[in-house]
Amino acid sequence: MLGAAGLAQAETQFFIQAGHSARPSDGQALGLVDAGVAVALPWRWQDGRLASKLEFSAGYSDTRNGGSYQGLAMPLLRYQGAATGLFFEAGIGVLYVSNTHWRSNHDLGSHWLFGQRLGIGYDFGNYDLSLNLGHMSNGDLNKANDGAESVGVRFAHSF
Repeated sequence: MLGAAGLAQAETQFFIQAGHSARPSDGQALGLVDAGVAVALPWRWQDGRLASKLEFSAGYSDTRNGGSYQGLAMPLLRYQGAATGLFFEAGIGVLYVSNTHWRSNHDLGSHWLFGQRLGIGYDFGNYDLSLNLGHMSNGDLNKANDGAESVGVRFAHSF
C-alpha cells in the first residue's frame, strides 16, 4: 500500500542507451540509439522506495526504409528497495517519430505514438546500468498500427 507522498531531493540523470528492435524484424536487427535526461519529481512513497521521475530523450532508429529520428517525454515510476542495488522502472509517455514506414510492409500509422518502457537494473550510487524493454504504437487511433518493440542497454549517470 502506498504511504503519504513526501518531498524528494532533486536528482538529475543523463543517460545513453543502445539496442535493437525486436519487431519489425526480418532476421536483421534494426539499430536503436538514444540519449536523454531524467529529472526526479517531488513525489515519493513507501519511505522513498517508490519514486517518480520525468524522462526526455532523443534518438535514432535504423529502419531499413530510411532512418527515423525520435523524441520522447515519459513519466516513470521507479521501485528500489535500498539506496543502491536492484531497481525496477515502468512508464508510459508520448513519442514522436519522423518516419512511420519502417519497412515496405510495416507502418506505424502516425508520427505521434504512445511509448512504454519496462526496465530492470542496478544502481551503483552515481551510476545505473539497466536492461529495458520498450513498445511503441498509436493505440489503434489510426487504421495502420503495426507498432514496434525494442530491447536496449542503458547507462545513466546521476549529478
